[in-house]
Amino acid sequence: MKRLVLASLATCAAISAQAAVLLEIDISNPAAVRFTATGNLAAADSVYPASINGGITIENFFTSSVTINQDSPVGGTLTPFLNGNALYDLFGSYEYAENVEFGTGNDLSVYSSESSESQIFSTESIAFAGEAVFDFSAFIELLPAIGTTGNIFPGYTFDAEPAVGQWTVVGAAIPEPSTYAMGAGLLALGAVALRRRKA
Repeated sequence: MKRLVLASLATCAAISAQAAVLLEIDISNPAAVRFTATGNLAAADSVYPASINGGITIENFFTSSVTINQDSPVGGTLTPFLNGNALYDLFGSYEYAENVEFGTGNDLSVYSSESSESQIFSTESIAFAGEAVFDFSAFIELLPAIGTTGNIFPGYTFDAEPAVGQWTVVGAAIPEPSTYAMGAGLLALGAVALRRRKA
């Protein structure tokens, strides 16, 4: 009975942890890194004013500081679920915890060029819909490893807003050049062994 209770608690904890992941990030193709909504509920309530172009912070996304221009274009259809008009179509780099809006930093700001409506998150609703596509081909060495997780905050300056959920990196790892060389070497050895076997 005790084992059954412990197993149930472990299952509940796993489900709870999974529910916090709002965006899965596939880094397989650095020229088309995909942020896909999981359909999970937001972990906190938040209404970000329309007057400052609602957006989100992907905290500690890059492995070290980088400077990416504000207003870099985002492809795709990622939006906050409760406001489908606020398409996340722009991004830039910055340092969220230091209250620096844009500039050098390891945080990623993703936001909407529209400021007509507030960005809303609710614990009773799905957080995001759709997916965003980024071209990070110039920053391959700064992309996070598979399994990396972090917080998603509403807005792009530190104003004590609670995290609305988490992001996590999925997908195939980006092969190192040495991996290709090793693969070619193994194929060559296999071909030699096959020839000897036939002889």
